[in-house]
Amino acid sequence: MEPEERGTVEDHPSLQWCEIDAPMDKESKMNIWNWPTMMKARLGSRTVNILQILLLCTVGSVVLLRDSIGVGIELTLNTASPVEANVMDNLIGPKRNIASVEEKSVRELESVVVEEQQPPPRHPEKSRAPVVIEESPTVAANGEEKASIESNNVKPQEHQNPPVKDERAKRKKQKKPRKEEEVLIQEIQQPPVDDSNEQGGSSNLTASEPFSLGKNPKNWDQLRLGWLEKYPFMRTTPNGKPRMLMITGTQPWACKNPGGDHLMLKSIKNKIDYCRQHDIELFYNLAHLDREMSSYWAKLPIIRKLMLTHPEIEWFFWMDADAMFTDMLFEIPMETYGDYNLVMWGYDKGIYTERAWIAVNNGVFFFRNCQWSLDLLEMWAPMGPEGTVRNEWGKLFTEFLTKRPVMPADDQSALVYLLLTKPELRAKVKLEWAYELSGYWLDFVYKFEELMVTPGNHPGQGDKRWPFVVHFTGCQPCSGNNNPVYTSDTCAQQMERAFNFADNQVLQAMGFQHENLNSSYTKRIFEDTEEPLENLGPNTWATAAVSYGV
Repeated sequence: MEPEERGTVEDHPSLQWCEIDAPMDKESKMNIWNWPTMMKARLGSRTVNILQILLLCTVGSVVLLRDSIGVGIELTLNTASPVEANVMDNLIGPKRNIASVEEKSVRELESVVVEEQQPPPRHPEKSRAPVVIEESPTVAANGEEKASIESNNVKPQEHQNPPVKDERAKRKKQKKPRKEEEVLIQEIQQPPVDDSNEQGGSSNLTASEPFSLGKNPKNWDQLRLGWLEKYPFMRTTPNGKPRMLMITGTQPWACKNPGGDHLMLKSIKNKIDYCRQHDIELFYNLAHLDREMSSYWAKLPIIRKLMLTHPEIEWFFWMDADAMFTDMLFEIPMETYGDYNLVMWGYDKGIYTERAWIAVNNGVFFFRNCQWSLDLLEMWAPMGPEGTVRNEWGKLFTEFLTKRPVMPADDQSALVYLLLTKPELRAKVKLEWAYELSGYWLDFVYKFEELMVTPGNHPGQGDKRWPFVVHFTGCQPCSGNNNPVYTSDTCAQQMERAFNFADNQVLQAMGFQHENLNSSYTKRIFEDTEEPLENLGPNTWATAAVSYGV
């Protein structure tokens, strides 16, 4: 059978370079695709052999380079077009399994991308041993404990992952609301909870090691009397009253609660106004004298120090920062306390019969400068050091006192405990009930407008008709750590109203008062006259004891 004609050089102008002068048979001339035969005819067999050798060397070099470059060249070659890939396959020969290598590389790249996108692991890997760091408590400036870590205190632990789910389940079970405690707090007052901003430090003392505020004199009354005989003019105020020093204060750093510093400013302004009108000196404390006596226990060291350094003061008047005067004319009946050394709000039945830890309030009280008071402080203070001592005494108080919630020891529970276990102290303690020495704020803040317009009510009464002091127990205006029963907004709004209620009694002497108790703006209530001194008494700061607010 004749071979199929595939064309001649004349039929393909692009192949005219293959035309040769040597005669060819018909079959050779017709088979123009047999280029090696044509090249031999044109160039000679020797030259063609050399070209073939060069081609083989080139192919061998490519194969060697391919083996040395490896996957990289495979991936590069794999990106070529199908035609180019086919040509290279023919040149290089059989390849390794590029598909498997490429698939493996892609998996590795994907794993890297996934690892970068995922957040860091929350728990250490199993192959890495967690460490236990021994902490030695040191006190920071803000009262929080920090860990003092040393390299030789790091100990490896067994390879294990912490049982996070179990711990979370346990915590959820423990967070059961104490309904009894919430009802108790709603009924009446409670001492302030630990302020997170208070400076404090864990004590190294144990319950068996007594804590002391310092060395006390045993004959303080005689020492003080001798000093007063030496400086007799220091005994009384210019008005002939026994000298009294109010002690209050706050923390030395800024409040965490927004607006807390502004409320503290209004609180001290309120106290300055009352002290100025009643010839009382004021000591505003920002220093923390004993780190172990933190939070509500901080009052004990400062009272003791002021007693020993100010023998001219007969009475010390402690008042919490969250308490405000609301009767600026009320005169404290100090002349009726001649037989007492400690005067505070409370009632006998609540302490001595019911053993209620809320039967007194330590936020506002009077303390006489005498040996008895120093001795009481010495008995009182050992229950307060932060840490083990405070926690252990707190457990005892919870068991001993009625309806006291589980919490560390507070100064109020400690005083109730002393009065119950040391009957000899009771004769010198006056539990004041005749006027509002520490009025519970929810009993009055929503009644101020009614009190202002009720006939017969006026400043100077100090009782439920016009409360002397309103105490915002359960509110923490500086830290914001309020009792859950009260919101920060409620505490702040009602403190503003109490301040304006008292401030009206100061502004009235100048002919002004607030537009309303919710406003800081003022309005004029009477015009100036040509006789401004006609009704002005010797106490130029005192307001008139008249009803106002209409």
